[in-house]
Amino acid sequence: MSDIQGFGDQWKESAEYGSYKHEYFFKYLRISPSYQLAYRKLELKERINRSDLPEDFDKVLALYKKVGNVFDGTYLDWWDKNGKKVLDRKSSNKRILLSIDPNKTQAELVKSFRQILKKIKSEEKKESNGTIKFLVNKIRYTSLMDRLELIELIGMNHLQMSKPHLRSGKSEGLMMPDFFLWEENRNKKTEAWKLAKLVGFSTSKKKAIDLRGKKTSANVEERNYLSMLISKNKKVAFNIAENAARGLFPCADPIDSGLEFNYLFIGTEYEKYLRLVREREKHGDTKKERKCMTTLRKVLVSYKES
Repeated sequence: MSDIQGFGDQWKESAEYGSYKHEYFFKYLRISPSYQLAYRKLELKERINRSDLPEDFDKVLALYKKVGNVFDGTYLDWWDKNGKKVLDRKSSNKRILLSIDPNKTQAELVKSFRQILKKIKSEEKKESNGTIKFLVNKIRYTSLMDRLELIELIGMNHLQMSKPHLRSGKSEGLMMPDFFLWEENRNKKTEAWKLAKLVGFSTSKKKAIDLRGKKTSANVEERNYLSMLISKNKKVAFNIAENAARGLFPCADPIDSGLEFNYLFIGTEYEKYLRLVREREKHGDTKKERKCMTTLRKVLVSYKES
C-alpha cells in the first residue's frame, strides 16, 4: 500500500477506468430511445421509417459513430474499446485530499507524493481535443443512480410481464428481483408508489408504506405523493438519457425527441447485462468488473421484504 493515499474528484478522475460520470454516461445511453434507434440502424441494420426518427437524429448518429456500441458488452468492454478514447477525463476540481502515514520517513512521503503528482500530470497531458467533456452542474451521483435504477426497474417489470413462464414464480435463470415473482405481482404492472419504495427515493412519505398492504384512507395521501414523485423522476431520467444521446451529460434540460422509453427493450438488455457481469465476476475474469455492479446488488438483494 502507498504511504500516501489520494482522495477526491481529481484523484478519481485519474483512475484507470474512469469516474462514476463515465459509467453513468454509458448507462444512460443504454436507456436512451434515440441511442437505441441508432443501435438498431447502425448495428442491426434495420430499416426505420424517417417519420419514426427524431428531427435531430443526425446528431445522435454522429455521437454513436464516435462513442460506439454500449449494448453488446459491459462498461469495461466499452471503456477499453471506445470510452477512454472519446471521453475527457480531466476534472474541474483541482483539489486533492491526502491521507499520510505518519510512521513513514519524510523521504518516503515525498517519494509517494511525487508519484501521485506524476500520475495526475500524465493524465492531464493526454490529448483532449475532440473528446466529450462532461457538464459541471448540481446533478449528483445519487440522483443519477436512483433515476437510472427506476427506469431499469420498470424495464424489468415489463420483461417479467412478457415472460409467461415467470408467472409461475420461477425465474428460470433470469436475473429478476424477487418482488416481481411474488404471487400478487406476477404479470402485473407495478404501481408507481411501489416503485418509489423499491428504488428508495429520499422522502419520509415512503417510510410507512407496506408493499403488501391494502389501500386505506390512512395511506392514500402517501401513495398519491409517491406516484407523483415517480412521474416527475421518469421525466427527468428521460431528459438525462436523451441529452446524453446528443453529447450533453449530465443534463436534465427538457428535450422533446418525440420518443418514449422502450421499457421492454430496456428490461431485456438490462437483464442480459446483469447476467454477463455476474458470470464474469463469478469466473473471476477480472475484479474490475465489480465497477459495473453499481445497481446489481441493490436490485437483486434489497427487494426481499415481505
